[in-house]
Amino acid sequence: MGDKYIHKRSRVTDLNSREKSIIGVYHLARALDSFLLNMKLLITTCVTAMCFVGIRCDTTPTSEKKDNVKDVLDEHNVELTIDPNDDYQLELVQVMFRHGDRVPDRAEIYKTDPYDEIFKSHGYGQLTKVGKQRVYKIGQILRKRYGGFLGDYNSSDVYAYSTNVDRTKMSLQLALAGLYPPSIKTSWNDKINWSPIPTHNDPLGTNFLMGFACPRYDHLYEEVRKSAEIQERLRKYNDFYMFLHNQTGITTFTPTSIFMIYNNIHAARSLGLDLPKWCSEDDYKTILEISPIAMRVLTHTDVMKRILGGLVIEEFLNNIEDRIENSRKIYLFGGHDLNIASFTNVHNFTNIPSIPDYGSTIVFEQVKKKDGRDDELYIRVCI
Repeated sequence: MGDKYIHKRSRVTDLNSREKSIIGVYHLARALDSFLLNMKLLITTCVTAMCFVGIRCDTTPTSEKKDNVKDVLDEHNVELTIDPNDDYQLELVQVMFRHGDRVPDRAEIYKTDPYDEIFKSHGYGQLTKVGKQRVYKIGQILRKRYGGFLGDYNSSDVYAYSTNVDRTKMSLQLALAGLYPPSIKTSWNDKINWSPIPTHNDPLGTNFLMGFACPRYDHLYEEVRKSAEIQERLRKYNDFYMFLHNQTGITTFTPTSIFMIYNNIHAARSLGLDLPKWCSEDDYKTILEISPIAMRVLTHTDVMKRILGGLVIEEFLNNIEDRIENSRKIYLFGGHDLNIASFTNVHNFTNIPSIPDYGSTIVFEQVKKKDGRDDELYIRVCI
């Protein structure tokens, strides 16, 4: 894993603490500096479809799929052990990841959906078996990288938080199961290779991972969606929209409506289902062309960036500040594609997919130099 020194400290001296935290939405290095004046930013890039775990959803036809889910996941494994010759000493880890593969939500079912009964039998919006394997694997790889740093489970070392949605809460539990397998010290039942670990969440109105549910944000989103710029970008797809309308029954042509069709098909393929008969590979490619517009609209204005990106950055910075007074070693945050996409949009990450796949993960490591030659703190970002 190579380190790239992308950003160094940027001084911000003429703003109060609250204003400085808002600036963090635009430039992570500046925000970090506003809280801890002796901090620098390192960017470590492990580019495998943005997910540092490097696991992509298997979308091969059912007849060609591998027999063992583990074979599919392990095939894309990425080596993530910490180099023993690393010049930096780890102090704190913060992880934000998208939930595992899921069944479409009820709102993503269209009128002519051929797989509705299959989706219903699994439970709308619920994790699939592949999704459970994927996020469990995230925990295992985190364990591989940070096991020496974390040691056995200790309640004061870890804090796990998610949105108040079944699939994110379950994904958080599965990642924790992979991260903290029972040891001789923590095992409580020889027949169950699992230890309970508390998780936390807040309801929609107070959950910092759900900034897109803010009424003000909703109003801003609608303004952007209806703007001349976005309408112009969609105009060349008008004929394709009419095709979708005739085939699926959708009645509005917006980035979100097309993105919901994408989510439906992507989830179906993860379940091993073929493309619907109405959807050719070329049609699916067109859907893939349109859907990223929905991700870009999320952070189209500066205020939208503050709402979606600022809440997450503020949480991360508060945890860094709190590290001075507590012994916490790792934070895990279970979220959605919108969380990953809005964060990468706000900070202008490049060469990554515009739509975060299942299990996409961003890791923040707070480190300091081992040689003790300076007192500066560094943030290493793994994407």
